[in-house]
Amino acid sequence: MRTRVVERVPADTTAGAALMDMDEQLHQLAWQLQHNGHDWSEVAAELGCDETVARAMADRYLADTESRAQKDQFSLFDL
Repeated sequence: MRTRVVERVPADTTAGAALMDMDEQLHQLAWQLQHNGHDWSEVAAELGCDETVARAMADRYLADTESRAQKDQFSLFDL
């Protein structure tokens, strides 16, 4: 029996950046579909994955978005 080995492409390469963009787009799509009223089974079917994976992608999108917003937010009192 052969073991399948999946190698990660470093994000700092062109291919790695393209994969990261695609992942981010899938995460955003999962969140957007659910936000627009689709249930998780519909989101999962659209993305071709399990419901738990679809939820995880949407959660990741939300967490990443909030993290970027906090990082980019400036304090009104530190100006």
